[in-house]
Amino acid sequence: MRRNIHAPGHVEAESRRTRDLFTCTSCGHTTHADIGAAVNIKHRALALQEAAQAAAPAGDEAP
Repeated sequence: MRRNIHAPGHVEAESRRTRDLFTCTSCGHTTHADIGAAVNIKHRALALQEAAQAAAPAGDEAP
């Protein structure tokens, strides 16, 4: 079970007080745990896509 927030990247077990609620112990941000996880996945996917495009030879397009 992940326990980090996409903004500051703070990871702490106490942030998940319940199965559904995430409250960052560092900044106080609160969200539904599944929504927060989806945002984290999206940001990681976009970062990987950008890195792949930056590493591709000129004229090559990533699918």
